[in-house]
Amino acid sequence: HDEPEKEDLWNIGIAKKHRGEYDEALPMLEKALKSWQEDAPDDDVTLAKLHDTVGSCCDLMGKHDDAIGHFSQARLLYGRSIGAESPLYGSACEGLAKALLHAWQYDES
Repeated sequence: HDEPEKEDLWNIGIAKKHRGEYDEALPMLEKALKSWQEDAPDDDVTLAKLHDTVGSCCDLMGKHDDAIGHFSQARLLYGRSIGAESPLYGSACEGLAKALLHAWQYDES
């Protein structure tokens, strides 16, 4: 059968993430992100949203360094497109802060 479109991968990945099926969600979300980077490299807001979603999934899986990278990229993309006043920018900053805290807590234990 045909591969799902990147939009479907993103939506199904989000649903799986919300159900706690991280091992299934992450590859779908990463594939959606890669497809968007290839098809629409200048779509900063969508790419930032995808980085935010992938970062969230990584953080939930304990992959805090990966999460930090994705949240940092989301913050950068939001910052240069819609600006720091946007709630989306704030959300990426919050995700980054949580991932940094989780990574620090993990390193301390």
